Amino acid sequence: MKAQYRVNKIIQLMSKEGQKINFNSVSEKALVSKAYLYREPLIRKKIEELLQQQEGIHDFKKTKKTFDASKDVIIKTLKNKINHSKHRNKLLESENEHLKTQLKKELGKVYENL
Repeated sequence: MKAQYRVNKIIQLMSKEGQKINFNSVSEKALVSKAYLYREPLIRKKIEELLQQQEGIHDFKKTKKTFDASKDVIIKTLKNKINHSKHRNKLLESENEHLKTQLKKELGKVYENL
């Protein structure tokens, strides 16, 4: 009975402190064998549930990191496209001005010849 109480207290404490809970860590901190933890159905179930919860949290964090990295790559790519488009736009504006000037000169020549 004392061992079960110790194990439950350790699990509560570890959960509260956000420590990783598994059969090894609980057995070390509660000073019981891993075999004891596996033999006790309620304790085993509780540890297994906490393990699954921790895996879910870990998977979410990993997914979020991957998403953030992908998002950063997309943002960088879009910024590069915007910069390229701005540069291309300036070149086209310059070419357009040059062509307008050239057209005015040619029209002037045509009017002179009339």
